[in-house]
Amino acid sequence: MAVLTNGAYFLIMAGMSAQYSPMVNLIGVASHMVSNAISWYTVPRFGRRTMVLLSISLDILGCASMGIPACFLSQATQWYVGAALLIFGFFNSLGIPSAVPVIASEISTVRLRAKTAGIGFGAQCIGAWVFSFYTPYLYKTDQVNWKGKIGFFFAALGAVGYVISWLTVPETKGRSFLDLDFLFGEKVKARAFRKTAVSSIDNDVDNPKEDGKESF
Repeated sequence: MAVLTNGAYFLIMAGMSAQYSPMVNLIGVASHMVSNAISWYTVPRFGRRTMVLLSISLDILGCASMGIPACFLSQATQWYVGAALLIFGFFNSLGIPSAVPVIASEISTVRLRAKTAGIGFGAQCIGAWVFSFYTPYLYKTDQVNWKGKIGFFFAALGAVGYVISWLTVPETKGRSFLDLDFLFGEKVKARAFRKTAVSSIDNDVDNPKEDGKESF
């Protein structure tokens, strides 16, 4: 996202004419809006974890396809870097921006939801600031001068993010907060949330314990 934020400037550093880079950037903004609208259907339909992993996978391909042509100097490759940036932005908006806030609000326990969400989004803001500040130094011609080859860097980060997400992000689609508390309490692996049955706790809410406290 740090590259998308300064998309027009990045494309200029990658070799595209200043005449066309704003146009390509605006096309990217429009495609993000379309992709985000599509995610309103795909995230509830296919699940949060599924769309996050799919989005990251497609992002990795988009970033790699940006880095490969950047290794060659020609007018065509400069346009392909721009196209790859659009593809990356479209795939990114297809799952991550829509699914992550939903997951963040669902996986935290009810009692600690406000604190958990606050800490999580606070950490996200700090990370976003760090990347937004330092990423331009990676592709600026008078600094590291990676230009479009920065796609390899983000493809590698995406691969790491995919592994971490696959191991830690559970599927919360169709689960109640009681279901999720039970699954976390039983230390069910994130990738097994979708298939694990929780019918044994269906009646807990309607059956208070002897001390008068409900079982959560």
